[in-house]
Amino acid sequence: MFPQPLPALAGGATPPTVNIGDIQNTGFDMSVGYRQNINNNLQLTVNTNITTYKNTVMDIPGPGYFDTGSQQQLGNMVRNQEGHAVSSFFGYEVLGLFKNDAEVTASPTQTGAAPGRFKYKDLNGDNKINADDRTFLGSPNPDFTYGLNLGINYKSFDFSTMFYGSQGNENINALKVNTHFFGTYTGGKSKDLLNAWTPQNTGSNIPKIESANNFSTSRVLNTFFVEDGSYLRLRSLILGYTLKPALLQKYGINKLRIYCQGANLFTVTKYSGLDPELGGNSSGFGIDYGNYPNDIKNFLFGINLSF
Repeated sequence: MFPQPLPALAGGATPPTVNIGDIQNTGFDMSVGYRQNINNNLQLTVNTNITTYKNTVMDIPGPGYFDTGSQQQLGNMVRNQEGHAVSSFFGYEVLGLFKNDAEVTASPTQTGAAPGRFKYKDLNGDNKINADDRTFLGSPNPDFTYGLNLGINYKSFDFSTMFYGSQGNENINALKVNTHFFGTYTGGKSKDLLNAWTPQNTGSNIPKIESANNFSTSRVLNTFFVEDGSYLRLRSLILGYTLKPALLQKYGINKLRIYCQGANLFTVTKYSGLDPELGGNSSGFGIDYGNYPNDIKNFLFGINLSF
């Protein structure tokens, strides 16, 4: 099911979701569990799982692709095309930043080219940079996802923890339009700009600070906005204590357990946004528009009571 592409004369109309293509998913899901009573006082439980899949668009009516995942400045960032994974990112490959005027002159013709701005790769070799030089820049579909659950019971204490991870997926950090450029948005900026390109700092990968918004800055999707979205997260950690029944019987209580739980205690990732775990729809996901993060650290204290 995909949102049906609409002609430009439709304006801002919301496209209907229709069955306009075929997708093939192949992969496997495996889980393994282990439980052992070490002795009368100590029990151990381990459960782990891994899921992997390969996603391929098999058929889309002519011309065999459609673009989606729009952002106000970057335009459409996703191309769903036959032979590629759903929601694949599509744009320009950045070779670096132009160091000086001489490099601009010696490079293929590029709109808005100037020192300190993006230098794109001429993929088709025609000595000019245009829409024909766009390519697939990555996919939000992970190579695999995995989880690990550990449980330990020792006498009256119980301990459990749950890890979850995703590996091999990319994210589009569209928020960089706001945090790294002044052409449109003038709000809070990234500390990365402290290392922005200057004539004395030509080795930087952060474009120069300027009030410009064009093809060579922040008007099209390129590899500057595509990041590794892999992560490992500690989703939950629980420590509990169950009072001995002999202490409770005179009060008519069968069981009393007190516990504390920590959620999202840490996330290991290279992604520079607030949260690498991004959602989306069936045809365009893995794009960070400023999504509310799912990794808010929180703590709970509770009591389980039964009579």
